[in-house]
Amino acid sequence: MVSGEPPILRFHEKGHFTHANGRRMAFSNVYRFEVVEDRVELYHERRGQEDAVFLFPLVVVEENRLMSLAPHLCVRDLYSGELIMTDHGFDLTWTVEGPRKQERIHYCYR
Repeated sequence: MVSGEPPILRFHEKGHFTHANGRRMAFSNVYRFEVVEDRVELYHERRGQEDAVFLFPLVVVEENRLMSLAPHLCVRDLYSGELIMTDHGFDLTWTVEGPRKQERIHYCYR
């Protein structure tokens, strides 16, 4: 749903994740994409709108492609993102780098 001023888009996610070791885990998340001037600010609202955590701003680097300006630090891990607009939505690819993490996570929003 897009609402508000500035325009805000919220994605409520809920599902199951299967780890590489085969273990299945439930998850839920709320992501807020907020259009502010020349960028899109990304937050997670896992603990509610009032306790939203700012992750990073995404800026246009070429047509239909946005990238995070700087990574978000969570404990010792750095999270960055790339958003690519498609004909039917957008793809968001996360990169997570840390002492015990080297991950890429690809989301398709349609």
